[in-house]
Amino acid sequence: AEGLGNINDLTLPDDQQQLVRTAQSSGKPTIMIMIGGRPNIIRPVAENSPAIIWAGLPGFGGAQALAEIISGKTNPSGKLPFTYPQAAGHVANYHHDNNENSLELSDFGVGFEQRGNKAKATMLTEYGTGLSYTTFRYSNLQLSDSVLSGSGTVRATVRVTNTGTRPGKEAVLWFLTDEVGRITRPVRLLKHFEKQDFKPGESRELTFTIQPGKDLSYPAASGQRLLEDGFFTLRVGDQQQRFRYAGATAQAPRPATGR
Repeated sequence: AEGLGNINDLTLPDDQQQLVRTAQSSGKPTIMIMIGGRPNIIRPVAENSPAIIWAGLPGFGGAQALAEIISGKTNPSGKLPFTYPQAAGHVANYHHDNNENSLELSDFGVGFEQRGNKAKATMLTEYGTGLSYTTFRYSNLQLSDSVLSGSGTVRATVRVTNTGTRPGKEAVLWFLTDEVGRITRPVRLLKHFEKQDFKPGESRELTFTIQPGKDLSYPAASGQRLLEDGFFTLRVGDQQQRFRYAGATAQAPRPATGR
């Protein structure tokens, strides 16, 4: 914010932290609700919060929406659209580098599957995290082929099951990792998402069609799309599959020659 609302410390103010601690010490179930235009540092009180709702700036209908979620009338299905930092100065994008920021993606790249003890993440909560009054299970991620060439496509399918006792919506997020690139690639990029309703016990197969030019390329220094041969990893939920693209060399355009 510019003007009214500017702060020089992102930490949740002491009086609000004390209010949270008082509520937590009451012995009653507590839910921490964050309302604001920026993420405050809440690590000192977040650890004892069974659930946290990031409401942002919810507008005129926000009070009713929050009341319906807390009371259980509405089953929430939102996913956090950013990584929530643990400390000021440690804000990382969801496609952050593969370093101490990451706990879940330490298997990035060939030969890095075993790293021993993992460092503590600098994010309080990862991008795409979201709670629900039901639970979902991902299984049987399959690819139509393990090698993609030319302008062909690969069809990925995954089975999602509502394993809880309540109806709910699940946003299925598909991430792709380009393991090696001429220009260093992000750890992961969100390439496709889809939200669907599930009845209790219902299973459904969801699909993502991977198109090389759209999903595997990236802008080179010249601004043109660069599509390279190599291995890619597809992740959805707790599932992952690896495939190879092998069509860039055969399609590489010849350099222009002067007269």
